[in-house]
Amino acid sequence: ILAEKLGAAEVIAIDNDEWSINNAIENIEINNSRNIKVQYKNSLDDLNAQDIILANINLNVLTTNVQKICLMSKHRSLLLLSGFFIEDEVALLNIYSNFGFVKTKEKRLEGWSSLLLCKE
Repeated sequence: ILAEKLGAAEVIAIDNDEWSINNAIENIEINNSRNIKVQYKNSLDDLNAQDIILANINLNVLTTNVQKICLMSKHRSLLLLSGFFIEDEVALLNIYSNFGFVKTKEKRLEGWSSLLLCKE
């Protein structure tokens, strides 16, 4: 929703949880969003390359899907990873740096971490 409000021409929201999908649809309607497509998917297969990717998931999903996330990333794409513990930050940085991502920013709060990466 925020991406659309900030000017994104198209937003694709993906989840594999029915409650999350229904909640997203409800919030999209409440916020009068028009350019957000919600998809129920169990994988990242068949997705086009994107300029910005937000992945708010746990460490296991972020590491298991690193190759698929990289395939979805264009040169200079931004990747915002969140939903993992501070102690997992180094492992994620090591894995994603092997795929051409460079850390541009980090945020930490109450044991949780988020990383903003850019694909070089």
